[in-house]
Amino acid sequence: MDPIATSNPGFAKGTQYRDYVDGVQAKAAEKKRARLNREGKTPGEIEQAMYVCSLSDFPRIERPRDGHAWGPWVYVKSNLTLIYAPADQHWSYEVDLERCNTSAQCLDWIFQVSNKHSRSAESVGHLIEALQDLLNPQANICSFGRDSQWSAAKYLLEGSPDRPLYTKHIDELFQNGQITVRTEPF
Repeated sequence: MDPIATSNPGFAKGTQYRDYVDGVQAKAAEKKRARLNREGKTPGEIEQAMYVCSLSDFPRIERPRDGHAWGPWVYVKSNLTLIYAPADQHWSYEVDLERCNTSAQCLDWIFQVSNKHSRSAESVGHLIEALQDLLNPQANICSFGRDSQWSAAKYLLEGSPDRPLYTKHIDELFQNGQITVRTEPF
């Protein structure tokens, strides 16, 4: 049996990663609405509460695993690549994730792919989503517009801390008083 499918049934090999993330987030929102209903909140109070987030509202989202896809791009963990393999073609193209250690290197791959004659804007968009989901570049590579020293291979092989990066970052922002909870819709 596939170890990916058994570790998390909603995260099966070959799944479009963003579909998985959307499903997890929708289930978390549904759970929160049900809890608020059980607490006897009015529809207006429920709507307002849906705009207020606590860290417990953020669902645990598994990082992409071997075989997950973004459109025609598939992650291959064994050699740390993204492979462009559209079903209607008899060729493929690889992006070496071990060579995505700086923002310039990531941009180089994006522009290399966008300059290929057979790549659509949609497939380039899927590549950008894959890089975002796999490498979390804004946090790891170019946070606040500055290049960071890091190893994409180490990040992909060893993983990140137990808590997702974004919740760790949100914790820091709350502690520093840089963000507060908004109680009204945007």
